[in-house]
Amino acid sequence: MAFSPDGQTLATGSHDDTAWLWDVGAPSDLPAVVCAIAADSLTREEWAQYVPEVDFRVVCH
Repeated sequence: MAFSPDGQTLATGSHDDTAWLWDVGAPSDLPAVVCAIAADSLTREEWAQYVPEVDFRVVCH
C-alpha cells in the first residue's frame, strides 16, 4: 500500500499480484457530493437528533 506523491491516489495490492488504484482526493464541491448521496436535507427532527448542538439550517437545495 502506498500513496502517490500528491496524496490523491492510493495503490494497494493483493496476494495474487493484482494492483488497485483508488482515487482518494476530496472532490472540489464536497457539499454537492454529500447532498447527491443523501438526496435531501435533514428534517428539523433529524437535525435535532443527529446534530442538536448546531442550529437547524437547510444544507441541500
